[in-house]
Amino acid sequence: METSLVISGISSVATVAAAFIYYRTLKTLKLQTANAYKPHLFLDNSIFHVQGIQRNGITMPIKWSDKVSIIGLTEQFNAHEILRNKFILKCYNIGFGTATKVSVNFSYEIDDFIKEIQVLEKDVPEQFHIAIEYLNPFISFTSKNPESPYLGVGVHKELGFQRYVSYILPANISNSYSEIELPIHFLELLNIYIFYIACLFSIKRIEPNIPVITTEITYLDISNKAVTRNLSISTVLGAFGVVGYHGEFIISEED
Repeated sequence: METSLVISGISSVATVAAAFIYYRTLKTLKLQTANAYKPHLFLDNSIFHVQGIQRNGITMPIKWSDKVSIIGLTEQFNAHEILRNKFILKCYNIGFGTATKVSVNFSYEIDDFIKEIQVLEKDVPEQFHIAIEYLNPFISFTSKNPESPYLGVGVHKELGFQRYVSYILPANISNSYSEIELPIHFLELLNIYIFYIACLFSIKRIEPNIPVITTEITYLDISNKAVTRNLSISTVLGAFGVVGYHGEFIISEED
């Protein structure tokens, strides 16, 4: 009788242990499956080149590109060509699942950057001045010299910080990337900033102090779970002058 009870007890314990092991194994397999199909978004470093545009003896770095061939070359102003500043970062999905509802929010110390530019402007000849004004909700950029190659533009401040992509397929499926545009007002301000520093180069040497762009990327994975990644974008200059400048946007993960 006692032997039967012991055997029955051992059997019960074994059944419970087996059920527990099965549960843990099933949970691990589900977790591994979910992880195997998670998206993982990656922003790559990008080399940029900004070409000088010449008009009436005034040259200003205006035209953005990723082409090495334009280094050191200038273009003549063309009134029929609209030079909308645009530069994209390449966003790859190096995971194995599709990322959906991808939201990218940029941020940088825009007010401090404008103030620094306006401080430089005091020593720059007036014929080169670019007026920067807040016309809520826009920031306007206007040349004070109608003979300048710089054409005025207005940029929505808050919308300039936001980007949205409905979905990004895994790179092993699409073999491509999604384009994430940098804030247009940052590109405009950087052009003016470098132009002013170059104008003052014969008078004084100024070390460029370009603000870091903090970036928050939020997206949904296959199970509709929100994933957030925080990055920083640093601007490293290779060379600069009134005829143009070039450098690289360095992307790094924030803790």
